[in-house]
Amino acid sequence: MDLRSRIGLGLRTAAARAAGALGAFASSPIAPGVGRNIGAPYKLPQDAPAQKVVDSRAALYGRVTANLGPVQSNISTHPLRRLTPARIGAIQEEVLVIGWMLNWACLVEDVILTDSEIWSAQQTATSAITGSPFSVEPADGSPAARAIADYQQTVIDSISGWDRAMDRLLVGNAGGYALEDVTYEDRVVQFPLGKSQVSVEALTPVALDYVHNKHSRWNIGAGDQLELDTGGTFIVPPDHKFVVYEASGPYQVRRRGYAYPAIWLVLLRANAWARWGAVLDQWGLPVPYGVADRDLWQDETRKQVMLQTLIEHGQGHPGLFSDDFEIKSSPAASAPLDSRGMHASIIAAINLELAKLILGASLQTEISGTGSYGASETHAGTQQARMLSWEKNLSCCVRDWMRAALRLACYKFGTDEPLPRGLPSALGIPPERVIALCGRPTWRVQREVTPQVRMSLFDAGVNKLGLEIDADQAMREFGFMKARHADHRLRGAPVPVAADAAAVSTTDALDGVDNPKPEAAPPVAKRKRPSRSQRN
Repeated sequence: MDLRSRIGLGLRTAAARAAGALGAFASSPIAPGVGRNIGAPYKLPQDAPAQKVVDSRAALYGRVTANLGPVQSNISTHPLRRLTPARIGAIQEEVLVIGWMLNWACLVEDVILTDSEIWSAQQTATSAITGSPFSVEPADGSPAARAIADYQQTVIDSISGWDRAMDRLLVGNAGGYALEDVTYEDRVVQFPLGKSQVSVEALTPVALDYVHNKHSRWNIGAGDQLELDTGGTFIVPPDHKFVVYEASGPYQVRRRGYAYPAIWLVLLRANAWARWGAVLDQWGLPVPYGVADRDLWQDETRKQVMLQTLIEHGQGHPGLFSDDFEIKSSPAASAPLDSRGMHASIIAAINLELAKLILGASLQTEISGTGSYGASETHAGTQQARMLSWEKNLSCCVRDWMRAALRLACYKFGTDEPLPRGLPSALGIPPERVIALCGRPTWRVQREVTPQVRMSLFDAGVNKLGLEIDADQAMREFGFMKARHADHRLRGAPVPVAADAAAVSTTDALDGVDNPKPEAAPPVAKRKRPSRSQRN
């Protein structure tokens, strides 16, 4: 069976098995009395003692995922080294039927780390999101929502490695999901409330640590519940202790992510590379050969001289030939061997498909006879739409964790008793209202524009629309550094202002100078009208 047939068989087999198990991720309860009884699905054994530990207050102060199973973090099954259509089908069946993630998680890791096209596209998408300005936006326009967002912004700004953790979570778009283990400390958090500063004493997140998907498994018998492997037994990750990112899309979370279809393209391209290399090894270099008269060829002495001449000529050495001996070369590499050949074409086509799969569009596929400008606009718009989708999903998942973490600033751990100096007390509102007003984490993904265009947008927003734009945002976006001392500040060009003007210069206004009060104008002396004789 050739490669195409094997890949086709693998795809058809995987698709058939998937179609037969679509009901596995149904979330609604099953009504009895309809259909046949297929028995209860197998449920993973639970580690009750470990679950009690991970649910405790003590677990908040450290990382609980350092020693998870089924293998340690630095061990991989490396399925990419022996990848075949049958192997892909078997691994994806493990994911579908029993929720076993070890081999699939290792395969996704291998592909991202070794495939330059996928690595580049993933980095492009990630940087487009996490490289954008970040803020916690209020849930609504109320003063309480603004204060809660300020509190959460202050907390997140103090988390070690927050940006790197968000990068890691976005890798879940490849494997379907991603996890971060959160460590807390007892801290006093100061944040603005109106024109003053208030303090809150609470358990506060301070660090996030990566949890490899190989340490997790999906409990099919418990409604597709994500669980952590403690060494053959399992625990459910508490929502306040873990940030869980789930890729958007249909089907089970474990079967989402672009790696699911991408792995077939990777396999096809790897075989194309291998066959192209074999062809080049066989036919890529011209081989010298000699043409001599039959009588000359039968002269053994001359024959050995000609053979040695050929060998030296093939090694690049100069030679001297008689007119009865001609050296030629085998035909040069034909079209299938050059950059426009069939192997190069299929590799390029697969690379474009991978870019479209991850980024939503590939500029090269959009360029046609209509010109590259329209193609560039289409590409930019499509890619931005994909990045906005990723950002929205990241915001939704992170907000779920922020809401759970917010409870720790409202209630005593494990109870419904409000904290005496918690967030509800500082704001003067009930704890449930605080949690309902959880802020929205937002990454402002924007189309690429020149700094001049961006500056004009700020100018129009402030001076024409009267928007209250944050000065720190402008400083970040344009790479400006805030002056540490007043005497280090750039003063700008002075603007002359008349004494009776109703405004002052920008530089003076920054120093808090009040508008000059217009003084009463002195009376204007009436000019005596000249007499007729004087006018004449």
